[in-house]
Amino acid sequence: MIKKILFLLALVLTNYSFAQTYTMGDVTTGSGVQTTCSGTFVDSGGAGGNYSAGESFEVTFCPSTPGNYIQFDFSSFNVEGEPFDFLTFYEGIGTGGTVIGVYGDNDPPDIGACAGGTFIASSDPSGCITVVFESDSSVQLDGWEATISCTTTPGGDTIPGGVTPPANSVCGGSGAFCADAGALEFPNTTDADCVPDAPAEVVTNSCLGSAPNPAWYFIEVGTSGDIIVEIEQTTGPGGTGTGLDVDFAVWGPFTQPSDACLDFTANTPIDCSYSFAAIETADIIGAQAGEFYMFLVTNFDGDEGFITLTQTNSGNPGAGTTDCCPVISAIEPSVCGASDGAIYIELLQPNTAYTITYNDPAPQSYSGTSDANGILTIPNLPAGNYTTVDTGTAGCTPRDIVISDPASGTFNGVTSNGTICAGQNAVFDLSGPPNAIVSYNINGGATQTVTLDASGNATVTVTAPITDQTINVISMDEGGCVSALSVSETVIVSPGPTADASAVASPICDDGTNAQFIITGTPNATVEYNINGGATQTITLDASGNATVTVTSPVTNQTINLTQVSIVGAPIVGNGLSGSGAINSANASGPILPIGSTLDATNSAQIANGADTTLTLVLEDIVPVGTSIILSVAQDIAAGDMTISDGVNTINFNTGPIDVSQQINFVTGVATNTLTFNRLAGRLWIDGVEYTLPVSSCTVPLTDSETVIVNTTPTADAPADVTACDSYVLPALSAGNTYYTGSGGTGTVIASGTSITTTQTIYVYAETGTTPNCTDENSFVVTINATPTADAPADVTACDSYVLPALNAGNTYYTGSGGTGTVIASGTSITTTQTIYVYAESGTTPNCTDENSFVVTINTT
Repeated sequence: MIKKILFLLALVLTNYSFAQTYTMGDVTTGSGVQTTCSGTFVDSGGAGGNYSAGESFEVTFCPSTPGNYIQFDFSSFNVEGEPFDFLTFYEGIGTGGTVIGVYGDNDPPDIGACAGGTFIASSDPSGCITVVFESDSSVQLDGWEATISCTTTPGGDTIPGGVTPPANSVCGGSGAFCADAGALEFPNTTDADCVPDAPAEVVTNSCLGSAPNPAWYFIEVGTSGDIIVEIEQTTGPGGTGTGLDVDFAVWGPFTQPSDACLDFTANTPIDCSYSFAAIETADIIGAQAGEFYMFLVTNFDGDEGFITLTQTNSGNPGAGTTDCCPVISAIEPSVCGASDGAIYIELLQPNTAYTITYNDPAPQSYSGTSDANGILTIPNLPAGNYTTVDTGTAGCTPRDIVISDPASGTFNGVTSNGTICAGQNAVFDLSGPPNAIVSYNINGGATQTVTLDASGNATVTVTAPITDQTINVISMDEGGCVSALSVSETVIVSPGPTADASAVASPICDDGTNAQFIITGTPNATVEYNINGGATQTITLDASGNATVTVTSPVTNQTINLTQVSIVGAPIVGNGLSGSGAINSANASGPILPIGSTLDATNSAQIANGADTTLTLVLEDIVPVGTSIILSVAQDIAAGDMTISDGVNTINFNTGPIDVSQQINFVTGVATNTLTFNRLAGRLWIDGVEYTLPVSSCTVPLTDSETVIVNTTPTADAPADVTACDSYVLPALSAGNTYYTGSGGTGTVIASGTSITTTQTIYVYAETGTTPNCTDENSFVVTINATPTADAPADVTACDSYVLPALNAGNTYYTGSGGTGTVIASGTSITTTQTIYVYAESGTTPNCTDENSFVVTINTT
């Protein structure tokens, strides 16, 4: 069964007139707009009944006196609380105004005699307030009663009177419990004592379902062993009367009591109970001498009574003891450099005069009287070392105390650019209180300092390192207040991508052969290069780290020059680094949950009413302007409303299913590493954030070159085809040329000047004689035609005439030499003395010819 806190507190009523009762949900008095400056506002059940299940009512109250402001003075309030049943107050008419507050038993309105409380009142120029009440279907309580009045003060008057809660109602004011001196009995705090509940972080991180009416006590262990403490609450002293429900939690061990109050999210109780019992037992097993443990004891019912703490195993074998010597601790000055610190001494004899001696470093003494709780304070001390503080208590050793100046802010941490290439800069971004001086070293070297700017940021840059770089932040100075730190961040320096060129073949010939270069290196890297110092070109290596560059048909040497190689890494996914200001702030750091996940106190930070209204979330990186950030958030109740801002851009979130993560997008308006989540109303969950940063390319300069030598191919002589009669003498060739009977320098070499007597193809071949051998070739045909043989008749003398005999084929008689003159046919009668020519020819080009002549002498009879 979930415990329900019952707030039913008496209030001395003022003299307001109760002219009218306004009942929530009533069609006449509890809905629409009501104009008044008096009356009583009650839940739907009236002054004596409970409100109903499933209510959703709205009513607006406006002042009947112009210029005034409606205000409510609650005399009783018992509403289950968010997200079940709750009241929401809005400025002005309707629910579009600013939320004044959301109230339930977890966050009730100020009632009665609590010091510093104010009435719930309007600040709107209209003076109006709109009230919305929602209830679920389960528990219905007796609701509320409030007096309606008007005030001329925007925001309401201060509740008159006021009772200051006891010092040990908060952890920082905890009292000391010396079990060896016997049982400790003290009056409990009640619902009428104006004591705030213990912080929500306590409930979230312990077994307690609630922590009303708290009392805080600590013990110091004197002798090591088990310490068993019985906690009893009754209506009368000394265990008399009726038992009252008491609950507790114990934290430890600590080196001093104040350490217990620093962070309830980081420390979980070593023992805890949230039962209905009036007697509980707290077990501290294996306590060690000098350790401190902190007790929280709560009065669940809120009724008046007494609480008794008793160590029940005193004197048993293995039992530990408490140290009953005075506990001496330090109170920091209010601000750095102030002299209002103190030495705080507890467990003295009550109302007893003491002279306390100490050194600062000179011997000092202070005389004073302890109060009724055995506490004495040495006031007006600055920060410093106070040694040998001696109360004069027999058997107790003097103590040394350090009063430290307070830190005005928190060092948020260091982020970096993660992994870089050799030759790139390592960049560290520091974040903390504005204008603080941060001391650090790089890789354990000399101590250096950097001053944070007015926004609390600074950058430390290490130029072009070739090895990993670690920044060690060792202290922070805030106006003379120095706090030790131990924060480190490392930038990993990668050797970077590589690339190397080689020639596929060299030399090559200028005969149309391509020059080719193979580039090998880091897979998927991009290489910049030029050929012979020309324009810059790029090529991307394949998944095996290879690429080929081809120069088509070069005629001169080709040199590739690699100038740089670069590669783009995988994008960086970032989240929240640290959070502060909210409930369970640390839960907002780290990876986010999938959309639709259930958000609760185990996995998310919460902002709510009270002191936990703002979450400041530091990111793992300084993200640039325009970065898209996924926000994983949810409402915890329907009234949940918040803004998210980077100081420039602001968005609003107030929708979606209850306790179920939504993912909304926020785009940065400034380079930042901080987001602020600010509650406007209700309660909300912040699971965390996620963003993606592209990695800038990692670039390494290169000076690698490779050359393909291109040899000039010789030009072969190109003789024309030739036809000759009977023979042809080969002419001389140009240097480097040779005649061959076969192609490609094959067959038989034919020397220049050789007489060719048969028809054939002859090859002229030229070569460099290198490797590879660059060659050229031409060929021509020599055609040899045979010269015919002319007949050779003998000279002849004849009387009167001579008949020419027949000639062999191809022979012809001519009157002139060389086939000139007149053709004389065979059988012709020659009648005059003359020389006759016999001419034979091939009829080719050139024409191959032969000729003979004879004389025919004719004598006349």
